[in-house]
Amino acid sequence: ASKKFFDNLKDKFINDMIEFSFSVSTKA
Repeated sequence: ASKKFFDNLKDKFINDMIEFSFSVSTKA
């Protein structure tokens, strides 16, 4: 259960980073 939790957390973190970098690149 804890592994699944960390996997979900990692996926969310990666998605947030992708969205963040995308929004920054579109503003630039």
